[in-house]
Amino acid sequence: MNKNLNIINQNSLLFLIFFNYLLYFIFETKIFFPYFAIVILSVFIYLIYKNFKSNPEIFYIIFILSIISLGSPVSDWDSRSIWLFNSKRIFFNENLSQFTNYFGSEFSHLDYPILIQTLSASLASLIGNWNEIFPKYSSVIMILPPIIIVSKILKNK
Repeated sequence: MNKNLNIINQNSLLFLIFFNYLLYFIFETKIFFPYFAIVILSVFIYLIYKNFKSNPEIFYIIFILSIISLGSPVSDWDSRSIWLFNSKRIFFNENLSQFTNYFGSEFSHLDYPILIQTLSASLASLIGNWNEIFPKYSSVIMILPPIIIVSKILKNK
């Protein structure tokens, strides 16, 4: 039963991230996206706390990834011009309808998936303005369930 509960907890975080993505399609304004980002961060912290007793390595890995992610702004061309740029457009336009006929659309690769970018835009709306550092934390949130699964597999081996 405990094993099934862990899978449900991990899938709940991924479901909330996907639901956040769907909300950007449904609603035109971002009235409650900061509140939904709080829910996602709460489930993220709960998963870290829940797995700390059985696998303390998960906490250390997430802590190191958090320091790396929040330690400096993005300097690479790909992540700055494609991933964070699309997140920035979602944040400022408050919806996904701007993804057609945008200047430089061949440069910014609008055909790339935007699941993590919508989470980045929600995290930016949580703090109230756009910056180049905090929205990168969405990748750390997204990587937590696979880290938990891999750590359980490695612990059993």
